Amino acid sequence: MKRFLVFFFLSLSLVTIAAETQKIAIVNLEKVFDNYYKRAIAEEFFQQQSDIYRNYIVKQQQAQEKLQKDYELMRDASQNAALSITERESKRLEAEQLYRQLEEKKAEITQYIMEKDKELRQKQREKRDEIVAEITQEVSRRATLDGYTLVLDSTVRSEDNLSAVVFSTGANDLTDQVIEELNRGQQTETKIEEKSTQENNTEANQVEEQPTKEKKE
Repeated sequence: MKRFLVFFFLSLSLVTIAAETQKIAIVNLEKVFDNYYKRAIAEEFFQQQSDIYRNYIVKQQQAQEKLQKDYELMRDASQNAALSITERESKRLEAEQLYRQLEEKKAEITQYIMEKDKELRQKQREKRDEIVAEITQEVSRRATLDGYTLVLDSTVRSEDNLSAVVFSTGANDLTDQVIEELNRGQQTETKIEEKSTQENNTEANQVEEQPTKEKKE
């Protein structure tokens, strides 16, 4: 405990010395991220994409269930002693074909889930990185404009749950200014994003329905 207090006060001393030569600001990046309108748009987009994929999976699982029932009926029919040997053999061959289709459908669904999950996670990471980059750029712009040489994230905490910012009057807090600037022109861009989202979802629906149509043909 004594060593910890020595380390803590040494850290405060270093910050005090640094403050004499640097103008330090703070920003709550978590609050900025949560209140940035592009985050809400992205979240809605990915939810819609997820719903499209989920609906397609449900349809394929229903097709799988039908194949399962058809296979079981044909398998049982192939063992029906009331039928002739020729009829039982015909049913057995049909049952084998249905079984292959069933296994193919299972594999198809499994592969689809894995691919779409990976694809969605990748797109989410890319979008998040894009949004974080925009936030970082605005924080840097605002800090430079106001003459700050160092900006600390007030949400960062150490392994011991200690905040990087021990005390601040709030006068050097850039959080609200950054949020206001990032959300400037939100209405115009939101309409553009919504239109783009609708177009993407329409294309995604067409892509997901295509395999079903091909099999019907």
